Amino acid sequence: MIKILGMFITFIFGLQSLALAAKSDEMAVIDGKQYQLYVDAQAGIIISKSCHKKNNKYNCDAFKALKKASFKNVNITGGANPGAVMCRPLGGQVVLARDEKKNETTYCQFPDGSLIANGSITFHARQNDH
Repeated sequence: MIKILGMFITFIFGLQSLALAAKSDEMAVIDGKQYQLYVDAQAGIIISKSCHKKNNKYNCDAFKALKKASFKNVNITGGANPGAVMCRPLGGQVVLARDEKKNETTYCQFPDGSLIANGSITFHARQNDH
């Protein structure tokens, strides 16, 4: 009985760890300003935390752009980042950010100030085109 209880507790903690890994917060610095980001691995997005609402709903220009992301009518040449190439046609501007560890990455910033990782745009463009 004790062994089963121990296995159950281990299972519950394992599920909790997976849930925490799937959704977390990050910080990015762009031109000296800090932005809080929300990482939703299940949805394949890194997005401004202000976009994330209750019940896993999102409401901002960055999230709306994901629905329109597509490789169709986009010319990607050389080693260009596909998400960065799609950013401007979606209504955004490519910005360079640094995280807490000083790693650099690019985001697409929209007129409402919301950010989406360019990798998230690429991921959703592939999904949208299939």
